[in-house]
Amino acid sequence: MIKWISNLFSSTKTEDNTDCIKPEVHEHQKNNIESVSNKFLIVGLGNIGAEYVNTRHNIGFKILDHFARKEGINFETVKLGALAQYKFKGRTFLLLKPNTYMNLSGKAVQYWMDKEKIPLENILVITDDLNLSFGTIRIRQKGSDGGHNGLKNINLVLNTQNYARFRFGISDEFKKGKPR
Repeated sequence: MIKWISNLFSSTKTEDNTDCIKPEVHEHQKNNIESVSNKFLIVGLGNIGAEYVNTRHNIGFKILDHFARKEGINFETVKLGALAQYKFKGRTFLLLKPNTYMNLSGKAVQYWMDKEKIPLENILVITDDLNLSFGTIRIRQKGSDGGHNGLKNINLVLNTQNYARFRFGISDEFKKGKPR
């Protein structure tokens, strides 16, 4: 997971020649370098409730759960979701699983961005994608919602499509009535 995070946010060498994850500095920020934040928000989209636990639509939750288990960190129930914190090379990564249901995810994303003062360029949304073959991964710095209702709501609430997304293919090739 760290490799794709570090690829998403440009990697640089520090004075002691170690890798350091550093967010890309946009043109409008060059006069205000202090605006570069050490906090990142990684949002895994899914739906709460027992009936959704093992559905493909919950892949965002599953990816964050897997990472948290691997790194030995735990989620805590917080306002608008479950949150875990991971620190790596001086950076803080907040892992968020919104409890607002998929179609209202923007409310949780906006709340945690504001509360933690996380800039838009430090956001990554992990979601399922029916249009990609199962297991295919697509990472983009920005883009459309592609018909995904969770992304539609985030776009609406944030009033932009300019945030990174990690889309995991779940395919639409499954029989009706079978668990997704």
